[in-house]
Amino acid sequence: MEPWIEREHPTGLGGVQKVYKFKNGYGASVVRFYGSYGFESGLWELAVLEFKGDDWQLTYKTPVTSDVIGYLQWSQVEEVLKEIEALPPLLKVGSARGKKWATKRHKKKSGVK
Repeated sequence: MEPWIEREHPTGLGGVQKVYKFKNGYGASVVRFYGSYGFESGLWELAVLEFKGDDWQLTYKTPVTSDVIGYLQWSQVEEVLKEIEALPPLLKVGSARGKKWATKRHKKKSGVK
C-alpha cells in the first residue's frame, strides 16, 4: 500500500509522516519522530483521519480506535490500514463549519522513507 503523501514530519523534529487516503473518506497518518509513541524502539504511531477533499483532521470516533495507536511494527501498521480502508464510507451531514481541517500545504511524495 503506497502513501498518498510521504514527507518529513511537520514538527521540525525530524522523522517521517506517511498519509494514507482511502475512497471511503477515511485515511491514516503514520508517523515516527522524536516524541511519537515507539520512536525510541524504531516503531510507528498511527492516527485515523477523516478527509474532506484533500484536507484532513484526526478522528477518534471509529471502530478501529478511539485514540492514536503507538508502538506498532510495520506489519501491524499494514493491518490497521486495511481495517481503516474497510470501514463503511464516511457520510458528512451538514457543513464542516467549526472543524479545523489540515490544509494542503505539502508536497506529494517527497521520497522520505
